[in-house]
Amino acid sequence: MPQLDTSTFASQIFWMFVGFFLVYGFVSKVLVPKMEQIFSNRSFYMDGVQKTTSRLKDEADKIERESAATLENAKIEIAGVESGIISDLREHSQREKEKLHRLFSNKSKIESDLLVQASERIFSDVSDNLDETVDAAMRSISCSVRRKSS
Repeated sequence: MPQLDTSTFASQIFWMFVGFFLVYGFVSKVLVPKMEQIFSNRSFYMDGVQKTTSRLKDEADKIERESAATLENAKIEIAGVESGIISDLREHSQREKEKLHRLFSNKSKIESDLLVQASERIFSDVSDNLDETVDAAMRSISCSVRRKSS
């Protein structure tokens, strides 16, 4: 085997060093600077992406907090409006019921009982309509609040 021949050791060692230094020089002067530039560019790009991501996340969190506060205020406002509407309608229906009772109190007992039953039915119908009216008002207010928060 020629590589084990001691007379060629000096030549082999010489060319091994020449080849090693040529490869080392090529790698250190050409490949490593290009790789450093690539890693530097990649790092710069990733830093920019991270900064943009964190800024957008902060903005999204701020918008979420604002919309949650707006929604909470809208819920409080809706509850106040709803309770006001309900109490007004109950007072109105109670006044109307009392008015009917006063109007028909002079009638005979049988007619009065019939009228009381009729007024109770009317009151029940008004109460049922009240629930539907309140539900419709709530949906309307809720839709307008959603449009405002969007």
